[in-house]
Amino acid sequence: MARSAGASRSMAFDMSGVIWVWGASSYGQIGNGSSGTNQVTPTSVILPGGAAAISAGWHHSLAVSTGGSVWSWGRNNNGQIGNGTSGTTNRTTPYQVALGGTAAAVAAGGGHSLTLLSDKTVKAWGYNGQGQLGLGSTTSQPLPQSGVRTALRARPADAPGRSWQQGGGDVRTGRATRSPPRRLQRRPGPPSRAEASRRSRRARPPLQVVSGIRAHYDLRQHG
Repeated sequence: MARSAGASRSMAFDMSGVIWVWGASSYGQIGNGSSGTNQVTPTSVILPGGAAAISAGWHHSLAVSTGGSVWSWGRNNNGQIGNGTSGTTNRTTPYQVALGGTAAAVAAGGGHSLTLLSDKTVKAWGYNGQGQLGLGSTTSQPLPQSGVRTALRARPADAPGRSWQQGGGDVRTGRATRSPPRRLQRRPGPPSRAEASRRSRRARPPLQVVSGIRAHYDLRQHG
């Protein structure tokens, strides 16, 4: 069983793959076909084949089915649903996002979405005002974009489990930070021989994606 919490909303899925959502539903983020009526008890959302992963964004929800397809529902003011539209057309039931590949994980941010595919590439869509999609621009995208992999693999390999951040900004002021991925931590002093050897290798693809309100992260492992 897995759990995820968004803005005034909670999600979980059970051992049979049924998703349960409760809380605020002002934009259809519960996924039961309605909006405007809060759910004070868990409401079921069923995907074909059942759920394998879930993520609750600010006002939208993402899920991966056992077959590797990505489904989204809820608010779509910035194109975070991934259906090619944005604005006031929200989704009150799950929509299957066209990815052109099999998904392994998803992460929902404040107004953007990420998915990690089985080939270790990352696709991103939705709000991009602070460059959080990792595409080298600040233009929001209503469809999944695959430029994230180039940005990530261009960085040198680093220590095991090192995290990188894309986008960012002050949530209160909306002040943007730089768009290129930046390392969150720096190991002091010269690298050890083993670390120097790792750095000489080709950068590894991400293993996991995690999203915040206006930024996202990838976690890479090196051995």
